[in-house]
Amino acid sequence: MKSKPSKEQSRTVFTRLRPWYLLLFGMALFYDANPFYQTLLQQGINLHLPIPKVMDESWKETSEPHINEIFQAAGSRYVTLMSNRGAIKLRNYPVKNAKLGVVVAGGVSGAFWSPARGLFHKLGTSGASKSIHTVHLCFRHPTEFPETVHDVRAAIQYLNSIGIKKVVVVGHSLGGAAAIGGASFEPSVVGVVPMASQPYGAERISSMKVRTLVMTGLL
Repeated sequence: MKSKPSKEQSRTVFTRLRPWYLLLFGMALFYDANPFYQTLLQQGINLHLPIPKVMDESWKETSEPHINEIFQAAGSRYVTLMSNRGAIKLRNYPVKNAKLGVVVAGGVSGAFWSPARGLFHKLGTSGASKSIHTVHLCFRHPTEFPETVHDVRAAIQYLNSIGIKKVVVVGHSLGGAAAIGGASFEPSVVGVVPMASQPYGAERISSMKVRTLVMTGLL
């Protein structure tokens, strides 16, 4: 029969885990889990994403990509866009004579290996049979929200530049808010799918003229 751990052993375990408890508390303090989150945002307190409080029409010019060069081999898996703010990387799922384009973007990691990467890959591969050209966007600076809006717009404009006139934007978490912000300035966008989107930075949702589908979790 196993003996119960002593008080000293229990105290040692707690001491070892304490840094993790503090980390979780810190994450909750400045994120949606905090019941005072909205109040903190109104006061301009938002340590994990230092972004402007309101997205107005001035963002249309300040977030304009001005793509001046595109690097792409025929049928390549990756595309690099050279914008006035640096290189933007896309994972490409090209389709000849595509009727619809889809831009997908992940969360605050900004990279291709976001939690929704499996879903995004399925969208890209399955869309080919339906004449849908998908690009998976990698954010340059995911902790700077204006830059994520810039990157979403650049991806949309890239699809426009290759002849795709209708685009749907899909984003998870941070990518959901960036999708809303970027799509609100691009007339070619016909649909936006923000999945478990963060609320901050998504103020432009009321300005969009397209139908939106809001999802609270991943498939």
